[in-house]
Amino acid sequence: VRLACTVPMLIAVWALRRLPLGRRQPELLACAVLATVQAEVAWMVPRVEHVEFYLLGFTLALYASGCLMVARPAWTGVLVGITWAAFGVAVLTAPTAMPVRDVLASGFYLVTASAVGLLAHDQRYRLITRMSTARTRLEVEQERTRALLARLDRLSHEDPLTGLANRRRWDAELAEACATARRAGTSLAVVLADVDHFKEVNDLHGHGRGDEALRLVADVLTSRVRAGDVVARLGGDELAVLLPG
Repeated sequence: VRLACTVPMLIAVWALRRLPLGRRQPELLACAVLATVQAEVAWMVPRVEHVEFYLLGFTLALYASGCLMVARPAWTGVLVGITWAAFGVAVLTAPTAMPVRDVLASGFYLVTASAVGLLAHDQRYRLITRMSTARTRLEVEQERTRALLARLDRLSHEDPLTGLANRRRWDAELAEACATARRAGTSLAVVLADVDHFKEVNDLHGHGRGDEALRLVADVLTSRVRAGDVVARLGGDELAVLLPG
């Protein structure tokens, strides 16, 4: 009987490690292995003299499922149901009647192991679920914080109206470009510009049209510079372009 039960157990373990089913339904195969153990021991219990030694092994799978299996508690419940069913069938089909004392002792062992396995699995699963939920929320919050920090960093260096570099970034870029040009002995060009008659645009057409005019000028400038050049709005209608090299 042990040899016969070892074969499906080895097949289940092999499938767990090698087949796609093992990746999709690992708890099913793990439960199948433990259920095979329970069916095997249940068959032996009514047929041996020293029942207590077998009862220790009979309850071990329930403790293992409740305390070690990484799955929903329902799988320990399935194993408990299979264990009781296998024990009942074994007692009814035994060639000789099992002593009442052994039946009661077996029942006591199984009740204890079933209760401990189910409660342990339920509490452990709740704890893991809470930890997983808390970790997920923390990761979401961290990602949100990183996005906000990136946005704040961008806004601190970007003119909100035109999307160009603002005065703060311009000063930093200009200082760095000048220092680099001095060290490398390369040239550096700076273009300063303002929009002609910008006040008249605002007076005649309103500030909304003035803002649109600034955005159009910004688009013209950014479309005609290199990737490494910096176009900035220094303030009002004053713009600047930094051209290293």
